[in-house]
Amino acid sequence: MPFSVDATNYNFELPEGSQCCIVDGSCRGKAITVKVFPNCDGKLDPKFRREAMVLSHLAKKPLVGVCQLIGVTVHEHMSSIALEPFSTTLRTFLTECSFKNTSETKALFRDICRAVKHVHAAGVAHLDLNPDNILVDQATRSVTLCNFINSHISPKKLEKQDTVVVQNLIEAEFAGPQALTNAALNPFLADIYSLGCVYYYILRGSAPDVNDEGVVQSLDGLSPEAAVVIRMMLDSCPTKRPSIDDLIRHPSLAPKRVWKAVRTISPSFISKHNPYTKLVN
Repeated sequence: MPFSVDATNYNFELPEGSQCCIVDGSCRGKAITVKVFPNCDGKLDPKFRREAMVLSHLAKKPLVGVCQLIGVTVHEHMSSIALEPFSTTLRTFLTECSFKNTSETKALFRDICRAVKHVHAAGVAHLDLNPDNILVDQATRSVTLCNFINSHISPKKLEKQDTVVVQNLIEAEFAGPQALTNAALNPFLADIYSLGCVYYYILRGSAPDVNDEGVVQSLDGLSPEAAVVIRMMLDSCPTKRPSIDDLIRHPSLAPKRVWKAVRTISPSFISKHNPYTKLVN
């Protein structure tokens, strides 16, 4: 059913129950993506409140790698969040695109880590990083994080003592063991665990095999350097996981240096200009 609110046009069927839906729309002639949350008994959906608050916080200083907030609308029967158009999810991207070499795989994961770093630096932990909440532009391969309904805002930014209980996780296989037991956890270190699952998914096409305690059962099929960094991220002890800065700087994720010839020098030139040549002769 098409309708318009504050110059924003929608065309969809209002969802039943408490689930939000994502639809295409337009705002002042520009294409946008709209997340629509049905109101329940006249009350705003808590997930809408959370995501609107987090995105408004992140919008204070627009960040690279974060879906950009356009506006928030509260209607009689629903509430909505208007965002810049969504690109392809990482899950879909990996089924439609291929990588020429491991360097391209590392570059994609580094971009995901940089996006997470920007969010963490703003005092926000995503808490639901999975292939459906990471968007990839097929043309540029730029990365954008979306879906912040479970996110946590730290009052003092990267406060190491912060703990939070995570609820409403959609992709439990990408969450750490503490999240699955409803135990209090450090939200920023929980993101690191999820990143380990995401990296494994990029390389192998599935979530890693872990037991009920979150201990990795097998990393078969990975290169030794990839296995090392993934095992670090998936450590069952949160405090042993690397920070997002340590992760980005890790040698196994560093791009290969390409040496280019600036000038070709002949052996005779070296012999002629080498100050030690006479000593050798």
